[in-house]
Amino acid sequence: MLRSQYRIREILVAIVSLLFSFGLFVPSAFAAAPTVTTQSASSVSEPTAILNGNITATGGVNPTTRGFAYGTSTTLVGANVATTTETGDYSTGAFTNQITGLNCNTTYYSRAYATNSGGTSYGDISSSFATGACPSGTLTWTGQTAPENNGWYSVTYGNGLFVATDVFGAFDTHLVMTSPNCSTWTARSAPQQNNWGSVTYGNGLFVSVASTGGNRVMTSTDGTSWTGRSAAQANSWTSVTYGGGLFVAVSGDGTNRVMTSPDGITWTVRTAAEANTWQSVTYGGGLFVAVTDAGTHQVMTSPDGITWTPQTAAEASNWDAVTYGNGLFVALANLGTDLVMTSPDGVTWTVRTAPETNQWKSVTYGGGLFVGVTDVGAGH
Repeated sequence: MLRSQYRIREILVAIVSLLFSFGLFVPSAFAAAPTVTTQSASSVSEPTAILNGNITATGGVNPTTRGFAYGTSTTLVGANVATTTETGDYSTGAFTNQITGLNCNTTYYSRAYATNSGGTSYGDISSSFATGACPSGTLTWTGQTAPENNGWYSVTYGNGLFVATDVFGAFDTHLVMTSPNCSTWTARSAPQQNNWGSVTYGNGLFVSVASTGGNRVMTSTDGTSWTGRSAAQANSWTSVTYGGGLFVAVSGDGTNRVMTSPDGITWTVRTAAEANTWQSVTYGGGLFVAVTDAGTHQVMTSPDGITWTPQTAAEASNWDAVTYGNGLFVALANLGTDLVMTSPDGVTWTVRTAPETNQWKSVTYGGGLFVGVTDVGAGH
């Protein structure tokens, strides 16, 4: 009897092995971690780069997670390391991810990874890639003609295209405009006449959020054709950003004032650190940071966009905008004493003096410079 049991077991093992060899059946207990390689980064500029990897073998079971680790450390260990993440069912083949928020005149390293039921494997750390030199001197601005005299409120850049959105959905006709060179602009139709107050670009997708209307999210792969998406809640969504493989939006009202999405299409509500009127959110150095114009704690931070921690602002001003660049978070206020504050980590903030006591509305970083704008004051 015992001998028969051993014989049956041998036959079953032989059958499983045969199926395994043809890729027809792989029990998770037999799965090995996938094999991954890292290729050199491409399309490197001062704020962005495309990371490249390849799953060369699945290990018997398709990976369900893949992405990249990148940063300024040659070992990719420590605080200055960020991670992108995609989830799905992935076979062998090349994959990419566009990262943003890179600093000028900085050397970066990356490596690809993938995870299946057998474990996680990393590719070798790629050869370094360096962003361009930081410029010096003053900026010369040139006026350009918009296709319509609308309430253009937010602008972003991605995949060789500038995209701007309009915040006066009830009054204007075309609520999107695009330009390949920032000189010639073309009006585009939004899926709904909402107040589209913020637009961003990440992982091959433009995403905009609105404070009014039915579908308060719209997405586009090319900036030309847009599709309305359902927001997680019908809040007044004020700002959206992309980082670490995730879109994150914040709101000035509602029960849950944060929502996240891995693809810009399906959104999940998250609990903000406090029920404040959150005005702006950014991503940098592996951290999401949001600011508000009112509340006890006027800053909140999150490493994953899901769990948020309240932080104390440098002073109780009406903080309207925040950005990240060159290892520094910078926030501007439209009302207060010192209208600028900075932080290297999003936690400890220091007040700075703005050149004029204007109502500063927006700030960004690029080419080695932080640039802020206002709608009131002498120097705008």
